[in-house]
Amino acid sequence: MLAVLVALAHLGAMAIVLLVSPPGWTVLAMWSLLGLSLYHTLDHHALRLGPRAVLRLELRSADVAVLGLRNGASLRACPVRSCLVLPGLVVLALRCEGQVFSRGLVLLPDAVDAEALRALRVRLNLRASTEASA
Repeated sequence: MLAVLVALAHLGAMAIVLLVSPPGWTVLAMWSLLGLSLYHTLDHHALRLGPRAVLRLELRSADVAVLGLRNGASLRACPVRSCLVLPGLVVLALRCEGQVFSRGLVLLPDAVDAEALRALRVRLNLRASTEASA
């Protein structure tokens, strides 16, 4: 499902580039960048085929996660910086130790065991309500 949404968004952006009609070399440059973005997003986030793609998420406490990558590495001490929890979608922003940039993780119902996703949503909602009341 995520792969389809990502592909549609990128193809829509490519169509908009054609509609705007910038000079010829600009179209080529924009399409190249959009193509690279599409490849990277599908490889790392949607299809999770890249060596640094996240295959396992383990919440150790309310705020700290451990990520298991496709290449066998494990990223420890990844605090959850922010999260968006909806009935059919969970988005996590994680800042792993030793990493310069935050890592986004998008979870849709078709990518995760239903019971595990429900438990994660409950845990993240409890975290959010605790932060709001404090």
